[in-house]
Amino acid sequence: MLSLSFASVVKSRMLARLLGEPINNWRWALIWAVVPAVLVGWLATRFLPEWAELLFGIPAILGIYAMVIWHRGFGPEDRLLFRKSQNQSQTD
Repeated sequence: MLSLSFASVVKSRMLARLLGEPINNWRWALIWAVVPAVLVGWLATRFLPEWAELLFGIPAILGIYAMVIWHRGFGPEDRLLFRKSQNQSQTD
């Protein structure tokens, strides 16, 4: 986590220097996604046996995280880009 954070800060500083514009690296959608994922993980470890934590808890955590990122992190324009790239790859 620390190395990813450090690399992200270095990358944003380099881009800001190259472009001459401030770069905002912080994404609020990550916080929106982490909170329910942590809650689901806590519930899974609290109420499920260990084998069920692995079988159901991990996919539930990843699914919640991905769903929140998709809805909070990507706007309509971003989703349109994904749809266009899917359509182009299907026609190739």
